[in-house]
Amino acid sequence: NTLSSQIKSLLGYASLAGLVRLGKEAIELSSSMVEVQNVVDNVFKEATDDVNDFCDSAIEKFGLTALEARNMIGVFGGILSSSGIVGEAGAEMSKNLTALAGDVASFYNMDTAAVFKKLQSGITGNVAAMRTFGVSMTVANLEAFALEQGISKSYNAMSQAEKMTLRYNYMLRQLAVAQGDYARTSMTWANQTRLLANNFKQFLTIRCGDLVKVFLPTVQML
Repeated sequence: NTLSSQIKSLLGYASLAGLVRLGKEAIELSSSMVEVQNVVDNVFKEATDDVNDFCDSAIEKFGLTALEARNMIGVFGGILSSSGIVGEAGAEMSKNLTALAGDVASFYNMDTAAVFKKLQSGITGNVAAMRTFGVSMTVANLEAFALEQGISKSYNAMSQAEKMTLRYNYMLRQLAVAQGDYARTSMTWANQTRLLANNFKQFLTIRCGDLVKVFLPTVQML
């Protein structure tokens, strides 16, 4: 009886500890959502509602949680706006880059965060970052691509916005094979596993977060 009661006590403690960890994770995810939403609001302004709709549906279309999508789109939007690309154009480009991150991660079976970092580096002109995907973003290749689009201006003579737009279009062209891959292969084991994990994170972020905040003082004491 003593042994049995001790085992039950240990199991009960383990269950409680697990719930506490789960509660803290939900709080952290919910807090992160508030922070990234603030970035989205400030970067996209009038286009915020459209961006939010995109992010909220990203888990079904690209395998990205609403939190991941908002984080990515906020960063891409900030990068684009720093070069002068704002408004609807900035929002559309940011959405496409975020979607590309989900699709490329699916296509190459890579960690989404790692793909995001490489695309983030690529859009800012880091040649080495894109080589992982077989994309060579040298000035010569970018100028050749520009000529195909009827642009005769040399790369070095372009404004920051023009360079950014050229890199963006070049990345989409070179990674066209990966676009839409998540939707095409969503039923594969790898993507179903990714979706299961992300659905749980999304549940913690959106559903559990608000509930746990009510008990925040108690959770933080444990």
